[in-house]
Amino acid sequence: MGLRDGGRRHRPAEEIREDEKTTFNRKVSIQQFVNYNAPLFRAFAKRRASVEDVATGELLVEPARLANALAIAIAARLHGKHEDEVTAAQARPFRLEASEYVAQQWADDLELDVEAAADAVSRAVELAGREWDHDPYRDEGIQDFVSEYMTMVSASGVVTKCVLLYDFRQNHDELVGRLTSEVVQAAVAAARDMLKDTPATDGDRRNLVQTLTRNFTGILEACYKRKVREVAERISEWPEEKKSSFFATRFPVDELLADFRSWYVCLSGWAMIAADSVAAQPQPDSAPAYR
Repeated sequence: MGLRDGGRRHRPAEEIREDEKTTFNRKVSIQQFVNYNAPLFRAFAKRRASVEDVATGELLVEPARLANALAIAIAARLHGKHEDEVTAAQARPFRLEASEYVAQQWADDLELDVEAAADAVSRAVELAGREWDHDPYRDEGIQDFVSEYMTMVSASGVVTKCVLLYDFRQNHDELVGRLTSEVVQAAVAAARDMLKDTPATDGDRRNLVQTLTRNFTGILEACYKRKVREVAERISEWPEEKKSSFFATRFPVDELLADFRSWYVCLSGWAMIAADSVAAQPQPDSAPAYR
């Protein structure tokens, strides 16, 4: 043992720091992609879009382009710049809102006027006078493990509201537990795969699990509500005997969970592709925003 230990290579501190930096950047790249694009995936799930079309990029490209263009247009108005001069850092605070806006328009099958939307949002931001990069956890001194707990409570709350809407004739508590466990286990497994072969710390993994849990919960909610609509529309006029037979032979919860798994795997795969792309072509924060 001693001889083996004696021959072990001690890594330079600089090399260790570089690996830690690479891991951190990968985690942030994944989190940014998931946060900025999860609203689009929720809309895809809500409209029952083809997972295959999203997985190949065919359906994702145009909504993602519009969301990015809208974020840049909003930042340009607020900073008094031409859109070509907007940096990634200046557009970042508006990426999530832009994605949510585009997702809603897409889900409702409405055309998006980027310039009109940017005018409306920028006016609202100016009226609100808010700090765009505000982090409530930072200002309140909330530690990461407390933030993680709050994320899990929030996820359970979303799931509970879904079950209260319609329970598919299953026990409420058992269904809430099953769905919440499904989301958390998916987030933990995805985070493990995303940070595999990296010197990620427990804090890195915990932080990524929070991001994934929050966004996976939104996808599950979309899948659940869509399945509720499908089942309700199908059986609403049936007599009770036929309804009972349906629930005895069909398992809508299993079906919606299968949809959820397809969508979260698709989102996770694209997030990892995006992180690998950023790692291969690092962009300084002061560079013009990607268009």
